[in-house]
Formats: sequence, structure tokens, C-alpha cells
Amino acid sequence: MKVVASLLLLASACSAFNASPTNNVASRRDFFNGIASAALVAGAIVAQPPAAMAKGSSSKGKTAAAPLASPINGIYSDPNHKKGYRVVRAVDKNNAVVTLQDEPKGPIITVNGKVKTSKKTGTTVTLDLSPKGGPKDVAATLNGDQLVFPDGNAWTKF
Repeated sequence: MKVVASLLLLASACSAFNASPTNNVASRRDFFNGIASAALVAGAIVAQPPAAMAKGSSSKGKTAAAPLASPINGIYSDPNHKKGYRVVRAVDKNNAVVTLQDEPKGPIITVNGKVKTSKKTGTTVTLDLSPKGGPKDVAATLNGDQLVFPDGNAWTKF
């Protein structure tokens, strides 16, 4: 989890160096806004309990399970929100959580997803994007390092 948080912090800091359209230079303010946003999200991700504990199971005498290894896990960029990010992580074999932010000062939104893997179609994630005003059930297909949506949008893994 610390690695994901570190990558998120680095990715956000790097995105702060996107030049503004008026003067082709990124300001220190842009840089530090990116760092602050990344720190908030990284803290939220690290602070979230493992899936077993989130379901209310007792943790007495048990150690937390390691994060689930999944090909969908990662930090993604969205070409429709160049200054934003999407953190996708599998919480178990069939479920995922996506934490996203469209703009550095925008709200941090968490949405749920259902993961399906088959030999015929590969790995798909069906997301409920209604908390951010999008469709309730939109399926994205993992294609290499991208999650590709039916409308042609593709989130690319950093």
C-alpha cells in the first residue's frame, strides 16, 4: 500500500508540471497543489481497512491479508481529465474500488466495481460511476495497460 501511495504522490507531482496553456510554464502553486491532492488521496487509500475488516469481521489474533494481486490494480490517467487520476484496486476476486479525482481541487470520489475474468473476453470491470454523474453500469475491458470503455475512452496505467 505504501508503494501505491508513493506512486500516486509521484504521479500527481509529475502531472503538476503540465504547462499552462497561456504561458507554457507550470507554477510552483500548480506543483504544490498536485502534491497536496496526492497526499490526501494517498492517506485515504492507506487508511482504508482491508476488505475482510471492512465487512465487520473480528481481527483478534489475525493479521491483515496482503493486498490482492490483480492485473487491474494501478494508477491510471484519463485523457478526458488530464490533471486527474484514477486509482483502481481489487478488494477481492470479484470486486474493485476506484478512487478518482478529475481536477486537483475537485472532489475525491470512490466508486465500486465488479470484476469478471474469462478466457474469451479477458478481464472486465463494471463500474458504478453514478456518484460522479456518470452511468451506473459501464464495463471497461483491460487491454494491456489500459482500461478501455465502450465510448472509446481509455484510462492508461502509469
